[in-house]
Amino acid sequence: MSPVFGLSNCRSLILLPGALLAAYPGTSASSDGSCIPRGELVSVTSAGHTFYELFRRACDGEPEAQLELARRYHLGDGLPESPIEAAHWYQRAACHGVAEAQFQLGAMYLEGVGVSEDSVAALRWISQAAERDHPQARLLYEYLLTHDEALDC
Repeated sequence: MSPVFGLSNCRSLILLPGALLAAYPGTSASSDGSCIPRGELVSVTSAGHTFYELFRRACDGEPEAQLELARRYHLGDGLPESPIEAAHWYQRAACHGVAEAQFQLGAMYLEGVGVSEDSVAALRWISQAAERDHPQARLLYEYLLTHDEALDC
């Protein structure tokens, strides 16, 4: 499956008043090739930042922004709910060592939500979060180790 709106490609976003659209040929672009939003930015996060700012920070590799963007896609908080995009952004934050992202990504692999069900990947991400003292990850990791039937492997 392809990500919603093609947002995994950080250069394919354009915001219009009241709408989030994939950029099409002919949209304005800055000298670095990124899309320039036309019109006023209207999507505002709970912290008072525009969605565009959050997205740019996530694309620039800021783990906290990646986690927040993943959470918003996961819950449909101000964005269309998209487990695929949530998994993508959780993975990017998880690779930076963010325990909450590792836990959420592991849970998604465990259930096959937004990603293919994969008990090995689930256990790997959940164990990494548990190693960082994520309380829910520690409980789930211990449970998974003692209940083989919870892991389909």
